[in-house]
Amino acid sequence: MLKPNLSAKVQVEHEDIPWTLHRVIALLIFLAAAVAWVLGKQIEERFGIKNPDTFVALTAAVAVVVFGVVRWREVARNTDWGVLLLLAAASR
Repeated sequence: MLKPNLSAKVQVEHEDIPWTLHRVIALLIFLAAAVAWVLGKQIEERFGIKNPDTFVALTAAVAVVVFGVVRWREVARNTDWGVLLLLAAASR
């Protein structure tokens, strides 16, 4: 049996990451999406949206592009569209 070495020391280097406007916007979009997912049932009842989770995810995805957090070219290049289409077809 392998026993962990509890006396091992781990060196962690501190790295300052500046708060840029795009990082703040990304954080705000993430927080808004998280709150909207938690309140999904209320969003469905109040606005009549059938799938509030999907609506929130798509709205957040559009928001990061519209507010310039990422470029559409980056989204298109780094998205596995086949998986998204498969998931969309499976959810029907």
